[in-house]
Amino acid sequence: MYADNVQMQVSPGVMAYMARYDNTTRSGFHFSLEEFDVPCFAVSAFKAEMKGGVPTCTVVPADPSQTTFQYVAVARNASPNSVPAVTVTTTTFQITNLAMSTNYDIYVRALCGTSDTSAWFGPAQVSTPLGIRFADNMNWGST
Repeated sequence: MYADNVQMQVSPGVMAYMARYDNTTRSGFHFSLEEFDVPCFAVSAFKAEMKGGVPTCTVVPADPSQTTFQYVAVARNASPNSVPAVTVTTTTFQITNLAMSTNYDIYVRALCGTSDTSAWFGPAQVSTPLGIRFADNMNWGST
C-alpha cells in the first residue's frame, strides 16, 4: 500500500484529524496524524428584494445544515468590513432601521461556531423608498 488520498465528510468549525500511511520510502512503515480545521462553508446564493419598503433577504447556504449567518447593510460601494455585522439564525430575514432614500449594498456570510466565518457574499443592492416627513403641529387652516 502506498500513500493515498483519503476523503471524509466533516462539519465546518470542527477540528478533524487524519491518519496518513506512507510506504513510499521503502524503509518501513510511516504513519502521521495531522490536525486541521474544517473551514466555514461559503454562501451559495443570496438575494435581497424590497417588500413593503423593507429589504427581505434570502440566503442559500452551501451546507444545508448551516442556519447562522451575519449580514451588513452598507452605503453603496462601501466595504462590508466598515460596520459591525448582525447575526441572524434563519435563512430569510428583514433588515429594519435603514435610512430613507438611500442606496445600500447588502453582504452576507456564514457563521460557524462562535467566531469562524466564511467570506462575504454579495453585494445585493437595494434602495430604500423616498421618505416624506412633515413638521409637527403644522397649521393647515386659513390665516
